[in-house]
Amino acid sequence: MNIVFDLDECLVSTREAHAMAYRSLGVEPDGLSRHLPAKCWMKDPVLYERKHEVFPGFLRQYGKILSTMPLFIRMSADAVILTGTSRRSVDALIDWFPPLEWAAEILTTMDSEDKIAWFNDHEPGVYFDDWTVFVERVREETKWQAIDVSGF
Repeated sequence: MNIVFDLDECLVSTREAHAMAYRSLGVEPDGLSRHLPAKCWMKDPVLYERKHEVFPGFLRQYGKILSTMPLFIRMSADAVILTGTSRRSVDALIDWFPPLEWAAEILTTMDSEDKIAWFNDHEPGVYFDDWTVFVERVREETKWQAIDVSGF
């Protein structure tokens, strides 16, 4: 069975760490940043790169493992992670919580359209995400089952 997870706010809580990293650089994340990758809203490449330098410190302070992580760990050899997060942020997350590296594959910087296309190119399975609106899209636009973990 194909099993796929979103990363941020599904397996690990990083929203506050990302927000604090940006705020430390004088950038207030806008509403888009709640579920969309930075490539969709961060237009300053210098600040974006600087954010990656400070993010690990904020991750150590604010990051949390979420209740879906035990399922991921049990399924990790077969599990794929689709995330809008950059490769550098994923690497920081793996340094912070090494079992994330056990995923069969981690695809980064994926926006909603990238994910929908990926689902439609792969045999159906089960997808876990915290974004209710996107979970509904997956259910409507693909043959995948999608589980909303926002209430977990």
